[in-house]
Amino acid sequence: MLLCLLLILGGTGRAFAQTYILNEDFSSASGTTPPTGWLNSAGSGPATDKWHFDNPGGRNINYPFSGSFAIFDSENYSTDGGKETATLETRFFDASVSQNTVLYFDHFFAGGKGGKGMVEVFNGFIWQFVASYSDSTANPQSEVYNISSLVRGATGAKVRFRWEGNNSHYWAIDNIRIYAPLPLDAGISALDAPSMPFKAGTQPIQIRLTNFGANTLSKTTIGWSVNNVVQTAYNWTGNLALGMSANDVKIGTYAFPAGKPVQLKVWQSKPNGLNDPNVQNDTLAVTLYSSLCGLYTIGGTNPDFQNFTEAVTALNNAGVGCGVTFRVRNGSYNEQVKLGQISGASATAPIVFESESGDSTKVALHYQETNPSNDYTLVLEGTDYITFRKLGILRSNGQSGSSAVIIRNGAHHVSFRNTQLNRVSSPGTSCDSVLTFAGNAVTGGIFLANLSTQPASRVAITGNTFTSPYSASESSIGLSYTTGALVQGNTVAPSINSGSEVTSVNVTNSSNPKINNNHLFAYGYYSTYGVIVSSTVNAEISDNTIQGGCYSSSGYSSYGIQVRGVAA
Repeated sequence: MLLCLLLILGGTGRAFAQTYILNEDFSSASGTTPPTGWLNSAGSGPATDKWHFDNPGGRNINYPFSGSFAIFDSENYSTDGGKETATLETRFFDASVSQNTVLYFDHFFAGGKGGKGMVEVFNGFIWQFVASYSDSTANPQSEVYNISSLVRGATGAKVRFRWEGNNSHYWAIDNIRIYAPLPLDAGISALDAPSMPFKAGTQPIQIRLTNFGANTLSKTTIGWSVNNVVQTAYNWTGNLALGMSANDVKIGTYAFPAGKPVQLKVWQSKPNGLNDPNVQNDTLAVTLYSSLCGLYTIGGTNPDFQNFTEAVTALNNAGVGCGVTFRVRNGSYNEQVKLGQISGASATAPIVFESESGDSTKVALHYQETNPSNDYTLVLEGTDYITFRKLGILRSNGQSGSSAVIIRNGAHHVSFRNTQLNRVSSPGTSCDSVLTFAGNAVTGGIFLANLSTQPASRVAITGNTFTSPYSASESSIGLSYTTGALVQGNTVAPSINSGSEVTSVNVTNSSNPKINNNHLFAYGYYSTYGVIVSSTVNAEISDNTIQGGCYSSSGYSSYGIQVRGVAA
């Protein structure tokens, strides 16, 4: 769905003559604090549901976005149960400086689930409708609207962007500009096709041509290149007034290879046969990937991808067209990897990373980081239908208690099988469900927390071997807000012998967990616990072997099973 694009400021030697009444790139904004003079307000819904300028969901949105931008990420920080509205208003601006006033902005709208975005203009007396969005934009794109008749020369005009929804994806906006148009100004405002994900093979190249100038655009020349090889130019003719666009202009075709980056560049020149005084919007460049499908190799000799980063970049951008398996050659891969929600991934098109040799001790993905806010090796950011098999996913170094693997933002159908793991966690800010850990060797524990309003279902931790939590106060297996979790056939042998408490399995605020056929060792300097069940209903604890002991005689004890609290 998402593209990796770069704005090109072409046409060296020509002066850029456009001036702006308002020009905002949000570089001065932070958190939920907008630029000076702007208003960021919540309507219905929690008071904290405001526009953000720090991309709290880590959305991968590139061209024409850069640096900070405005985003209402309903899916990331709003919970189900109530409608939210949020409004972002510009500062006042003087529209009396010109008879023609144009509104320009770049945006990406992720539609679905009832989300809606609206653009409105204030003329000093009333708010007036400009545009609304509910369907996803194919790619990040630029919009231009002639708002002259709406502002009517007002000295105290405003524009606002209003979101309505309920846990309904997101809307991102950048580069908001109000200006008096030049007489002549044309540009490429979007790539309409292909839109990732798309299949390998011949695809049409279709662009959006926009008239940003006051004069009617009747002709221009559209040039393009692929991997720096110039293609046959397209001569466009038509009739576009100020703010109007020609959509889906087909300038040619190209045969895309599967899963490989293709550099596409498109530019316009000589609008109405004359030089364009504004080169800023003439050209766009994009890196496109066709969707992945089938078997690929990582590392070693003549691989499809040199490393995890290269493979994941293609996967995040291109998506999948069928099931995909990455076979990783033996080696040490010092990389930090973040996977997002992969387009096309499903039960019938799963994603697998596995060692080619079948030996988890010979393939190590690891990373060294001491910044606690960025201390991880692998993050699954809403990733679905993915399996890691017979690999090592480790921490080279880092903060005590940090995780090699972090699962968050509603990831589901995630499996780790026969893998070497250093501490796995889910932070409790979303519902991550259908998580399977089977046959792994785990150091540092598995800690899965979910929302109290959306407990995770179908969590299975089976047949693993656990050693050495990072801290004596941690559990080897910790579950919070789950329903129907299965903890079965594990061997837990922590080697901590000092600290506050040592616990093998700790389940809190959950329902219907099954804890059976485990071999649990709990030795520590103070109190030790085989199983703790707290504020949980209908727990089944059976057929476990629990061994423990404490080394202090100062009133501390060893417990096989302890039930605490009353279920909420």
